[in-house]
Amino acid sequence: MNHIKRSRITKALTDRPDEDTGFDVAEARLAGVRVAVVVLPDYAGTAAGQAAALTAVATSFKCFGNVVLCAQRDVNMVKPLSIGNTLYSAASALGARLSVTVPLDITSLILIGDDTDLWNCTFAIRCWWEGWLAGVVPIFDRRPLGRSGNPLAGVLAGALAVREIFASLLGSSRAGTHASIASIWEPWLTPERTSVGPVTAYFPRKLWFIGLGHLGQGYLWSLGLLPVAGSHAVLQDDQRIGVENEATGILTGGNDLNLPKTRVAARWLESTGWTTSLIERRNHGDIPLLENDPPIVLTGLDESQPRLEIATAAGFPYMIDAGVGHGPLDFENLQISVLKKGLDPTGFWSAKEKPRDIEALLRRKPYKVHSEEFGVCGTMGLAQASVAVPFVGAAVGALAIGQAIRLASMLETVQIMQLGLGAPDMVMSGIKNAAPESGLGSIEVAL
Repeated sequence: MNHIKRSRITKALTDRPDEDTGFDVAEARLAGVRVAVVVLPDYAGTAAGQAAALTAVATSFKCFGNVVLCAQRDVNMVKPLSIGNTLYSAASALGARLSVTVPLDITSLILIGDDTDLWNCTFAIRCWWEGWLAGVVPIFDRRPLGRSGNPLAGVLAGALAVREIFASLLGSSRAGTHASIASIWEPWLTPERTSVGPVTAYFPRKLWFIGLGHLGQGYLWSLGLLPVAGSHAVLQDDQRIGVENEATGILTGGNDLNLPKTRVAARWLESTGWTTSLIERRNHGDIPLLENDPPIVLTGLDESQPRLEIATAAGFPYMIDAGVGHGPLDFENLQISVLKKGLDPTGFWSAKEKPRDIEALLRRKPYKVHSEEFGVCGTMGLAQASVAVPFVGAAVGALAIGQAIRLASMLETVQIMQLGLGAPDMVMSGIKNAAPESGLGSIEVAL
């Protein structure tokens, strides 16, 4: 199917109601963005700095097809990965070219460090964090980076940096001009109302994941960068990798076509010290839990019905669910819910999802041109696909794993919160779940 490989990203351009951008033009506009991720020496050897660099590299390469990592020297990874034991080798495996200096043809720059003086580029943004607070600030913002031991902060900052570049491509006048910061520890509070979070927390020994696509792989990306080994994950999905999944799944590589999604997920987790069990069928809440099964399930599913089935019938003590928008205007809006067993979940997904008007899309110029050139069947497939951009999955993953860590640390969690990645501090949240009454099985982690 022509244009299918990156269709879920290009549809953020082609499906916008105020444009008639064709698929070939959309792909050319994406390819015209040339990103440099600049890591200054003071942060190249930190957990947050490396997580930010690799997240920005991975999501930039998938969005734009090219990215350069600029670092003065190679350093060992704080946590060695299967894709590389050094920053250079890991970034190269994720698609980056390597350079000591910033190439002249760069259009967009992501800075990881405090030097804000001499960056001459069409678009530039700076990653920022302090403990569990993370995000991006304008390149001219001189606030210093803070405590850098938390890789989740780096993941969120790197994802939001690429988000700002993508927003600039879409014509946003705010992109790169404002601070965009959230708390991973207490995301329902604005950065001004919360602290930088603890140095030590607790992490679950066992987790169950249902849905290993765009969002599920975002969860696992963050897990693999945390200083955790010896935990166990149950990985559940009944689908195989399709051509369109390579651009949206942060763990999916070019050689993974037709592999079960569970195998791709297990490869990543096992290489970082986890053990895994695989279930390659759907979960309708009909798999009885055994005594030693994980007490927390994380779901990343497209539809409401399977969420309800798992929440009502599966029997997990806690369910962490994430969902995002599917269209060109809401693809970076997200909802994260933490449901305790016994809570009526129907109110969380009670509103029926508005069906996409596929016929209206097919009447638009980009789809008419595609249909005339390549046929109706392929065009129908493009129209039915949803928008999905990899930096969204990475950002959601960091925020959701933060809630799993709060549960394992026996602290309150948010029942439901909604935010947009363009302004993650403007969060809407509901009531809180009380702290768990008994331990869920955890290990201490220094961040």
